[in-house]
Amino acid sequence: MNANNIVTPKKSLSSESRYKILVSDEDLLKIKRGKRWKATVTDLVTGVDYDLAGCACSIPGCYCDAYMTDTRFSNYIEQLSQACRSPE
Repeated sequence: MNANNIVTPKKSLSSESRYKILVSDEDLLKIKRGKRWKATVTDLVTGVDYDLAGCACSIPGCYCDAYMTDTRFSNYIEQLSQACRSPE
């Protein structure tokens, strides 16, 4: 695992807020930058699974950004994320 495997997906497609999650090398390979994609990745710090999809950035036809597709548990994820991370 690489400590640089940090992914920062938007909390929803219309949100500007983001999660900061550390993923495995295997999960990082699921993210197809520049193409349409969907993947489930696991935050190695909290153990929470995130259903992500690629979304457009400012370059036409490029999907290098990401957002969380399943927001049903976003409040729980936010609380767990805060509880599991040490203060910076």
